[in-house]
Amino acid sequence: MIIKWINEIKNENTRIKAIVNLSKYVEKNNKLALYLWYTRGTMAAILQEIISIYQYLSSSKVTLEKSNKICCAISLLQCIASNSETRHEFLESKIPIFLYPFINNTNKAKQYEYLKLTSLSVINALLKKIDNEIISFLIDTAIIPKLLKVMEKGSELSRKIACCIVSQIVQDDNGIKYICEAKERYSAIIQYMKKMLKNNFNQRIINRILKAFLKLSENKDAKNILKNDILKEISDENFIRVL
Repeated sequence: MIIKWINEIKNENTRIKAIVNLSKYVEKNNKLALYLWYTRGTMAAILQEIISIYQYLSSSKVTLEKSNKICCAISLLQCIASNSETRHEFLESKIPIFLYPFINNTNKAKQYEYLKLTSLSVINALLKKIDNEIISFLIDTAIIPKLLKVMEKGSELSRKIACCIVSQIVQDDNGIKYICEAKERYSAIIQYMKKMLKNNFNQRIINRILKAFLKLSENKDAKNILKNDILKEISDENFIRVL
């Protein structure tokens, strides 16, 4: 049935139903990513479906039903990004860039937020195993400003995923080097993470933020900002009790 649905993706009349059916097997079949990636014409058809919604992103015309269908298509990309055998070819194709319009969108309606969350999950899946190629790709495609924008204006869940992605970039040697090249970069990251630290009782997020601060503290200038802005936050009795 999986092979049948993959072939049906290439037919416009059966594409949506096939994508929805396949999305249910993303975590159940470890060969699905290989079938999707290496079957001729499949990726082009999936991208065609994803791109079809671009024209509605600046309006309020995206329905919840349409959003859910596109999210199913994006989940197939997440499947490919998660697989060690397809991850690097997926990255080399620069297909993740097709998800940036969803990450960049500021409409807070549920259907738009679903598109953003699913797209962020693809980026997070790429970082399942961090290496220089992945970090360089994310830096070169200017994803950090987009993630900071999500951390400022996104829903609680999208802010958490964006924060996790930024913290992983910070932990990488190439990532921290790029960030600390300019004061506005590390200052922005510190300030947005500081906002997330306030009243955030999620242990995983707190852990991510503190690890990012620890890495940033290796830079002299960033360390001074941390001493002035963060010390009071992490010395607060309530924060220590939660931690």
